[in-house]
Amino acid sequence: MPVLCPKDTKDALGGKKPDNLSLLFNYFIPHNRDYKFDTDEKKLFFNSMPKTGTQEYKQMEIIIRMVKERLDNAYSLLSENTPHHTRFTAKTHWRLIVGLGSADIKETSMTLHHTYGIPYIPGSGLKGITRAWVIQEVLPKHFISIFSNLKNSNKITINHIWGFLDKALAIGSKKIMEMKDKQGEVNESLSVMIKTKSNQKGEKVKPTDEFLNIFFSDPFQDEFRDAETILGSQGESGQVIFMDSFPTKGFKFTTDIMNPHYGEYYGDDKNKIPPSDCQNPVPVNFLTIENGEFVFCLVGKFRKSDDNKNGILFFKAVQWLQSALENLGAGAKSAVGYGYFKIPKENKVNQTMPTGIIKSSPNSSSSSSTSTKTVHQQPSHSSPVNSVDQWCSEIESLSGTDNAWNKFMEYVKDGDSLLDADKKKLAKAIDSYIKGNGKDKYEKSGGKTKKRINKILKSL
Repeated sequence: MPVLCPKDTKDALGGKKPDNLSLLFNYFIPHNRDYKFDTDEKKLFFNSMPKTGTQEYKQMEIIIRMVKERLDNAYSLLSENTPHHTRFTAKTHWRLIVGLGSADIKETSMTLHHTYGIPYIPGSGLKGITRAWVIQEVLPKHFISIFSNLKNSNKITINHIWGFLDKALAIGSKKIMEMKDKQGEVNESLSVMIKTKSNQKGEKVKPTDEFLNIFFSDPFQDEFRDAETILGSQGESGQVIFMDSFPTKGFKFTTDIMNPHYGEYYGDDKNKIPPSDCQNPVPVNFLTIENGEFVFCLVGKFRKSDDNKNGILFFKAVQWLQSALENLGAGAKSAVGYGYFKIPKENKVNQTMPTGIIKSSPNSSSSSSTSTKTVHQQPSHSSPVNSVDQWCSEIESLSGTDNAWNKFMEYVKDGDSLLDADKKKLAKAIDSYIKGNGKDKYEKSGGKTKKRINKILKSL
């Protein structure tokens, strides 16, 4: 199929495809005579990405090695002036897609480095999921008393707490403390819009006195200021650098599919079309990467010379990022299993901080281990159940209906690519379901379905 590109570019390439994947993926898109790029053509285009063993794939591996060397040099230069630095590798549990929703003629996209042409996770994205972890898991633990109070007449929910904390972390503690004595101004500044069943546009909710009492307490403010120092706010930059994360070796490009069943309903601005099963599904292909291993680098740039405190702050930054990678995931579609990482034991920061101060060798060259060593003892942060535990819990709660069986089969399909320990967990939940609520559906299912289920059950 023809490709639209400037004549001088076409002449310079001599009829060949560009080696740079970013250029190929974003600007050398084939089209038919009507200048359209339909579903089948998209799938063919995505399937043309480098495959293992091909010359293009070998070229990509060479670029990955060169990028790794350059990243090593950049990391070494940054770490020469600070004892607070670390790097570790982590593998994807399954698939990863970063930049799926970026504006693109293909409807879907992928973040590829403009110069190197390989997939990567921008440092801003890593900082973003770390911030999400702090807002959703670290800071809310201070507000447990609100939820344990059965007389919570103000109906404060976890969504409210997340909204208040998100705003507070953006504004910064300095400005909030300046507002503290001005009655009502703090409440107004931290107000959030929360959607409700009765109002999908959102209702304005102000933090309660109970929330503000906890918010201004010393224990909360200590942790809040730590998070602000690490991540920054509108008035001050964060003091930990989250470097871009690149693959350390080759990986597999995989074409996946979204299959919206209610396209007419979603596209109806007049609210006249219901989400009915009589509408035709419109498949949307998108590109993912599978079996990827990435290197993550963090460097502290603390302005104060208190090594003791800086060591604790840097430890928290690493711990929060690793927790976010394992429990929140990076990139798009984490709700259906994409973007989760498995960090090897030898690379993982302990949940509790041992005694001492963080020390690390500026000349360390190993990209697969952390250079962070020790910091002062602190209480460990509670971490939520991981995605596999959530899957198991949801499977156990499924009924015997057709919809429940379809949901069950989605877990079976996704579970095939899990690591052995997680697959064994999932297999126990699957075994329990097909002997209970899903027994009839399992017995009536076809040979291919049973084969897929039994393949996971072999993990037991």
